[in-house]
Amino acid sequence: AEWPVFGMVQPDSIEYVRWAGKDLLITANEGDAISYDSLDFDEEGRGDDIGADDLSENMNPDVREFLQQALQNDEQLGRLKISLIDGLDAEGKFEKIFTY
Repeated sequence: AEWPVFGMVQPDSIEYVRWAGKDLLITANEGDAISYDSLDFDEEGRGDDIGADDLSENMNPDVREFLQQALQNDEQLGRLKISLIDGLDAEGKFEKIFTY
């Protein structure tokens, strides 16, 4: 199945090297989520953390309905690690789902 979910690269570290006469950037793209215990902030969630009321009304209605069901199903998108801060509309509702 094709899922209306977007991926993003999150390099944990970046290193500049010069090799064979070329300047290169080497990245380690492990995709760790951002978390700050002192601020009680955690960017990471699971698909099933998103309820029907968390999805934007700006979404295509068919996509919205499809996501509502898939996000609550652990065999589909329910266990998927997602960003809780990316893909939000002006009202703080998900227009897009981003994973990493």
